[in-house]
Amino acid sequence: MPTARVASVTIGIDDYLNDHYRRPGFALRYAVADAEAFHAYLADSWPARTGATHILLPDREATRQGIDNAFARLSGPERFDLVVLYLAGHGEVGSDGRGWFCAADTGPTERGVGPAELDKLLAGIHADVTILLLDCCYAESVVTASAYFRELGDARGKLFLCSARRDQLTFEDDDWGHGALSFLLLNALAADSPLPKIDGTIAVEGTLFPHLCEQLPLLVFRTKSGAKQEPVMGAISASAIRLPSGSTGVRRQDATVFEVVRARYRQAIAATAVVALIALILNQLLLYHFFVSVDDGYIQVRRGIAPLFWSTIPGYGLHAEIGIDKSDTTPLELGDALLRSGAVWGAWTRKDADHLRSWPGELSRLLPPGSGARLDILIGKDLPESALKRDSLDDAPWRPDIVAEAFMLNPERATQLQATYLSRLPDLSEYDCVTPVDNRVDFTLLDKSSADIVYYLDTLGLYLEANSSVAPGLLESASKLVSYRTRHLTRKLVGDEFDSAVAEYRALLRLIDLAVVKKLVPTSDVTPIAGWCEPAILAQEALATSDANLPVVVERLLAAADPTVIGR
Repeated sequence: MPTARVASVTIGIDDYLNDHYRRPGFALRYAVADAEAFHAYLADSWPARTGATHILLPDREATRQGIDNAFARLSGPERFDLVVLYLAGHGEVGSDGRGWFCAADTGPTERGVGPAELDKLLAGIHADVTILLLDCCYAESVVTASAYFRELGDARGKLFLCSARRDQLTFEDDDWGHGALSFLLLNALAADSPLPKIDGTIAVEGTLFPHLCEQLPLLVFRTKSGAKQEPVMGAISASAIRLPSGSTGVRRQDATVFEVVRARYRQAIAATAVVALIALILNQLLLYHFFVSVDDGYIQVRRGIAPLFWSTIPGYGLHAEIGIDKSDTTPLELGDALLRSGAVWGAWTRKDADHLRSWPGELSRLLPPGSGARLDILIGKDLPESALKRDSLDDAPWRPDIVAEAFMLNPERATQLQATYLSRLPDLSEYDCVTPVDNRVDFTLLDKSSADIVYYLDTLGLYLEANSSVAPGLLESASKLVSYRTRHLTRKLVGDEFDSAVAEYRALLRLIDLAVVKKLVPTSDVTPIAGWCEPAILAQEALATSDANLPVVVERLLAAADPTVIGR
């Protein structure tokens, strides 16, 4: 056993006075255990009976004053063969790049043992060999600025090992029961460690420190999800410095380069998978999909992660429920199938020539012309000029009800509606219900198909809702229109002709019902009109008539228009 004159100061601090270092995530757990284990190694290697002096400062014994007092005990004219200093605890670094070891009574902004303080503490100690082991965050910034380790002077060697670079944290772990540096140091100094020895001693500069510098980054990287902790060593010496191996109570198998490469490979694969997953999620968030709601059959536009659209999360990813249901897609079987499967998607950020989202255009391709036109209206697109120049009122896709809906969404367009579709029929205000019209034939009224008239009356209904002030006049005009056509076209109706007349009266009933039920006009304003207009007024009776009996009511109306008509 070595008989050299040896001294040591071993410091380990878990329990700081400052609350900053007591918070979860900041509180240390193994600094004291590190210090006690290393102190035991030193005391076992150089027992007190050999004249060795070993000072242990755990927790709150390691205040600034306590540290000064410990170093003062080693100061004086006496010269040591070896002085070993071990400090484990918190470390900080200032804006000037100089760091410090935190004493038990210092905080994050109070400088503890920094380069200047370290030089001052070591100035009074005379030793042939000094070894400093510093285990704290930013440890390099504490030692490399120290003047003590720059010159050898009359000493034989000055060596230091810092647990981390100036911008790195240090780690401890429950599985180790120590900090990373101390765990590996105690392992390397164990009697059964594989490090080469001569007479039971290990070369510090040539073997021990290089081994720790190799193993520590591997251990931290492998167990701390790829984190970095790279020790920094420094030495100036005139000859080899050796430490004895001994009983440290710690032993583990050192990591091999192959194991670390394998760990890094696994981590790289895991990181790649995570990145790919994130990229997939981000990509999904930038896409839209069309779905058909299973509840009401309406087409939906959804954004987000497509597999979650079928989840139980209510409304997940729902951006808009379009006012078009699945029945609008059935004329195009392919479009219907694609919508129902959710296979139609696109880039959400893409815009069309009108600077609108591109999804309406994609959906329009899957819809019949009329439904596509209605979709254009719902998303606020302006109607093309061709929509306002159609000669036939039911010229698809710009049916009157579609165009009227576009105008109703914007009340300012109501006058445009009147100037387009409503103005295509003659002004009926010149007709009264008393002057006979049997010999007056107006082909602009009679040449229209029943489909034209039905669309026209339905369009009037949309227009009435937006402009109730014109309701009385429009109701009178509609009544005259249907009565006029009944007077001239119903000499004898059979088959399809009778069905057409029923369709026209049904449309008129809807119009009158809208005006009365929604109180667009007082009921008293819908008054019977004598003469040839009377059949239309009689249509009010049908408001209380079931739809199944409507043809019977129509026969009465037709008979009132011309007694020669014989019902079907």
